Amino acid sequence: MTAPRPEPDPATGSGRGGVALVTKPTTGLPSVRARVAEINAPTTNAEWELTTRVLQWIAVVTAVAGLAVLISYPLYISALASSNEAGQAAAGVFSGGFFTVRLVLLGLAAVVLALFWYRSAGTAVRENPKLLAGLITAAFVLALVAEFMGRSLHYDALFRIGM
Repeated sequence: MTAPRPEPDPATGSGRGGVALVTKPTTGLPSVRARVAEINAPTTNAEWELTTRVLQWIAVVTAVAGLAVLISYPLYISALASSNEAGQAAAGVFSGGFFTVRLVLLGLAAVVLALFWYRSAGTAVRENPKLLAGLITAAFVLALVAEFMGRSLHYDALFRIGM
């Protein structure tokens, strides 16, 4: 025969059930509305400061990655141009207006807008962050277009060797 289980103690949460017995179940429309109101409550100063710090770090990483891509392109093209026939033909794709527009868009999105984004994140007003949201959206759209252009250049640079 087994020993009887101890009765739960609501004060300590020990026994059967633990916390579930201590807290009252929250179901129904009033509890859902209360939770939605809690989620949509105005941002506190600490939350806003954390948000702007994270956005500033994202802007720094974006600018560094954009610079790395802008610096690596000339190195990549010069390596292609100094290789065999297929490499030289592929290097020819990375010249002209389409490639120049891709580099300009990448430079605008990743470097220039990221620096403005960093600066405005530090001074954005919590109640009206429209400038910050606009800069982030513009940088995303420009980077997306530049990446699609880069993907196109990548596929254009593929040349068959041999069969």
